[in-house]
Amino acid sequence: MIVKISAKKIIIPQGLLPRVFGAKEPVIHQYKEAMEEGAQFPPIKVWQKSKDEYWIIDGVHRFLAQTRLGREYIEAEVVELNDEIEFMTEAIKENAKHGLPLAPEDKRESARRLYLKGYEVKNIAKLFSVSHQTVYNWIGDLKEQEKEELREKVLELKNQGYTQEEIAKKLGIPRQTISDWLREEEVKDYKANILKETQEEEIDWDATGWNEEETEETQEEYDGSWDDWNDEEEEEEVK
Repeated sequence: MIVKISAKKIIIPQGLLPRVFGAKEPVIHQYKEAMEEGAQFPPIKVWQKSKDEYWIIDGVHRFLAQTRLGREYIEAEVVELNDEIEFMTEAIKENAKHGLPLAPEDKRESARRLYLKGYEVKNIAKLFSVSHQTVYNWIGDLKEQEKEELREKVLELKNQGYTQEEIAKKLGIPRQTISDWLREEEVKDYKANILKETQEEEIDWDATGWNEEETEETQEEYDGSWDDWNDEEEEEEVK
């Protein structure tokens, strides 16, 4: 459906659109000049997020060029979407059809945003027409972070008295994985305790007074010896 929408109701949801660094100024200027010369551009595409708010799916440069020309109403195609994930994927698909190609960093950041919102790796790969391995390279650190958060949750549930079977069912991860993680934590705790005991033994050894005895022996060995040596040297000089 093509309608005219007040420019004040149209939102550029930066952070959800595929371009990390936003619109490019030279492109906006180019479109503005073309419009001033009478060039006709396709309507922008928007999602009606709420009654008085429309999010741009496609056409940010066209929209900004028109607002700089002072146009109060913008021609737009309104589409129906269910949520922000659909909005993000639709924006990526539209960009792939025309316009400036996405830079590698744009693709990577968009993939990471989608992954954090629960979008599956296979769907991200299909969306950007890349291999699964490329997607894993993009989101590798996020998966590690996700793994660490899961491990912390496993330990938290274990401390609350849950069994391994109950934890596996609650978190949706294999029981063997939980068993391996808990064993690793036991080994880590064991090593930490050994280190602590070793440090405490060193402190106890220093506290036995061994250093003080050594100091006393040293003092007994040298007390007055230098004075005696000086006295003898002075007597020889007098003679």
